[in-house]
Amino acid sequence: MDLRLRGTAQKRTETGDADVTSCSNEKPTTGGESPIILMRFSKDTSQLAMDWLEKRITSRQCEGGCELNIERMTDGGAILFFISASQERIRLGADEIGIRKLYKDGSLRDFSVLDRNNFKDYKEGNFFLHCERLRVITQSLEGLRAGDENCVPGHEAVRLYKGKAIIHRMLSKGLLVDFFPLHDLNQLESLKGGMYKTFQGLQIPLSKIQAYYGDSVAVYFAFLNYYLFALVWLVLMGILHWLFVGMWDDNSFANSVDDNWMVSVMHLVWAVFLLEVWKHRSVENAYQWGSLGMKTGEKPRMAFRGQLGRNPVTNKLEPQFPSWRRSLRIWLLSMPITIFCVALAVAIMFYYFSWEIYVMDLYGADSSYTALFFQTLPSVIYSILIQIANFLYQVLAESLTRAENHKYEKQYQNNLIWKILLFYFVNNFLVLYYIAFVYRDMAMLRVTLRNLFLTDIAISQLMECILPCINFKFRTYSERDAAGRSKTSSKLGAMTMIEQVRIEMRKDTYQSTFEEYLELWLQFGYVMLFSCAYPPAAFLAIINNFIEQRTDSFKLCNFYRRPFARQTDGIDAWQLAFELLVYLSIITNLALIFFSPRFFVNFYAMFPDGTIVHVILLFVVVEVSCCVICDFD
Repeated sequence: MDLRLRGTAQKRTETGDADVTSCSNEKPTTGGESPIILMRFSKDTSQLAMDWLEKRITSRQCEGGCELNIERMTDGGAILFFISASQERIRLGADEIGIRKLYKDGSLRDFSVLDRNNFKDYKEGNFFLHCERLRVITQSLEGLRAGDENCVPGHEAVRLYKGKAIIHRMLSKGLLVDFFPLHDLNQLESLKGGMYKTFQGLQIPLSKIQAYYGDSVAVYFAFLNYYLFALVWLVLMGILHWLFVGMWDDNSFANSVDDNWMVSVMHLVWAVFLLEVWKHRSVENAYQWGSLGMKTGEKPRMAFRGQLGRNPVTNKLEPQFPSWRRSLRIWLLSMPITIFCVALAVAIMFYYFSWEIYVMDLYGADSSYTALFFQTLPSVIYSILIQIANFLYQVLAESLTRAENHKYEKQYQNNLIWKILLFYFVNNFLVLYYIAFVYRDMAMLRVTLRNLFLTDIAISQLMECILPCINFKFRTYSERDAAGRSKTSSKLGAMTMIEQVRIEMRKDTYQSTFEEYLELWLQFGYVMLFSCAYPPAAFLAIINNFIEQRTDSFKLCNFYRRPFARQTDGIDAWQLAFELLVYLSIITNLALIFFSPRFFVNFYAMFPDGTIVHVILLFVVVEVSCCVICDFD
């Protein structure tokens, strides 16, 4: 291998095509550029194990291998595998996993090697996107399963059984210490310009992001960008309301909840249009990126454990795990622990609330800065405790979901999402409901919501951007001092493959977009659930999301390793999660308005014989009508 980088890919020559089912003794030659996946072995890994794994990866598919190319190098005593694929292997893999491309008639079809010349803009060596090539290599490696081996050669303690994912097993036992795709430095540098280096207003290059990082990352940035644009319109509507109503009425816009009923209506209508229009936008993106109508059959996760059996749908050999055993783990392990954690969060909330009341009784009548500090202190400390509890529970929820042993990645993600959303909703929003409907103090509600929201924004920015930067800089200087190395050249043409590997191994691993969606979901809750109590939350969300769009782009390009490209046709379970927040927002805001003191005064003035029962019935009718009108189905 040439150690000088050419966009992190080798230039090779191509000698022809092969039939989809061919298994000749002649190894395929390569052509064009291929992404490179790095494997770094522990110094304790035996030579036998490395030779065995290399043979499994490079051998033909009909022999149980991946039919990929490996270049072996050494860095500081550690063995590195640089894994790539020939153009012929990319084509066959695209056919196998069903990568969808535009056909000449404008329709999306699964790519076929035999019919490749009828696909739009087909060109040998340059037809597939970088992320699509990476998907072929990744799925081939993740699908590498043990055959008749009882253990990893040279490591009898690392047991194998038929159907076990080899890469995952070696990673979990420490034989492999790194497994990730290397950045294509030329493409990455070009991408940086559009993502954050040049100011282009609120626009970002979604097509370029998708071509390099894949659908999962691109869909997140598309949703963030769309949500940011939508918030701008919401704030503009709020400003118009203030200009024509609020500024002429001293009792409007913040002093009582029912004075903001128009703001609540605008928020709710906006939220419904936000999610409905996003569905259409998501379909457009899926068509453009080739994920519309993608194959529903997924390959099992690398971490999935089970006995090898035949898939009744695909008729392929895959690990199998009885669904009843998974259900037992969910109902007898995950559910009780989740309920206990939720109950603990409720107990902490009541303790905070008692402390808040005690402080307000002491300093409520005092207008000094000292009193203001102590009045704000409980909610700030509680906000920090919420973030700590969120982090600890998320680690626990991930462990519980892994123990459930879900077969497919989508099942794993959906179960993890609902565990976390249940806890996060109680931990973050229950105190606001208690203040609004039990304690019924609107001033406290506004202050608490503001403090929780601002603390959440500050801690999220700290954890997501500043912390990865500090980690990367710390590792860089620590390793440089320990090894006595000079600073690596930053010029792309002068950087060797080993130098790039050293830099990327100091970076954190980008797991998924889960954290980003969770942050937006919480923000959406703060903006929508009590919009009539604190309308400025939407403006704060705009500022945060504009910064978020830039910081997410910067950290992804500079402080994280390149993630594996994953295909998706939308935001999946998060769509339903956002819709549930809209329904809860309808109930919450209507309840705040209907049961406010001013509403009762106006209601009894119009209906002198009215009772609280009539108010409740009116609330139920209006609430059900709004939910029916806002039906997302």
